[in-house]
Amino acid sequence: MKLSKPLSVLILIASVLLLSAGNNVSGSDKKHQNQPTAHERSGNNKSQIATPSFTIVVQPAPVQIIQPSAPIEQNKPKQKWYKRPTVTDWGILGVTLLYALISLGLLNATRTQAALAKESADTANKALNLQFRPKLTVRNFVVHPPLGEEAPTDPFPMIFVRGHYVSGQFYAANIGGTAAKITESHCVVHWRQGPLPMRRPYEGANGNNPLAGNIEAGGRATVIFQSDKVLDISHTELGHMRFPDRSPSWNLYIMGWIEYADAGGFERRMAFCRRYDPRINRFVVVDDPDYEHSEI
Repeated sequence: MKLSKPLSVLILIASVLLLSAGNNVSGSDKKHQNQPTAHERSGNNKSQIATPSFTIVVQPAPVQIIQPSAPIEQNKPKQKWYKRPTVTDWGILGVTLLYALISLGLLNATRTQAALAKESADTANKALNLQFRPKLTVRNFVVHPPLGEEAPTDPFPMIFVRGHYVSGQFYAANIGGTAAKITESHCVVHWRQGPLPMRRPYEGANGNNPLAGNIEAGGRATVIFQSDKVLDISHTELGHMRFPDRSPSWNLYIMGWIEYADAGGFERRMAFCRRYDPRINRFVVVDDPDYEHSEI
């Protein structure tokens, strides 16, 4: 079949263009190109015009490999936990020890002075307590007449009545220079025939504490007492001013003791004993150091 002239010219131009595009592609990249085959150039349909194809080649970005550096600690030498002391260090240590010894010496001296001061104060207090110590005495013993018809209110009342308790009061006075702290006290009413016994009636007994508290210097306190049993004898057996010619066959005593302490805690004890004298209707001091005494 004979082609027309214009068609032949067009085929020739397309061939030249295809050859030019093929020469511009490198040999290494020909495997990525889609070149027309001979069959496509010849083609069954020669009236179809072949068009060039393009391939986009994407090159990956270079990968940066960072190699780990060696640890710094491996490159440094190991440090020691101590260092050799210098002359300055020894000097500082010596001065510190010197100050410590001086401080200990001052502390011991202060303690010694405080102990000496306390000892001096205690000695002064003891001397003061000895010089102005408290001192107790008892006086003004009174028995109250029992109430009832058996105790008439005449000039000579019956103060001792059979079947009644013997009760009354007396004063405890502090004639010393400092206060007296009462720690324990005891008081009993005792009647008997004959003189006082060798063993005191209250010997070994605990205090019944009719007196308690503190008595300031120059002060006094009232002490209340009562017999622990009713009187089992008559007033005639004890004697009475109504019967001056009748001698009493019984004696009645009020006796006891008082323990007290001074400001320094030093304790003392005084004992007392009073006997009823029907001739004067009063209680008198018993002249017996075993029953009547005061500790210094």
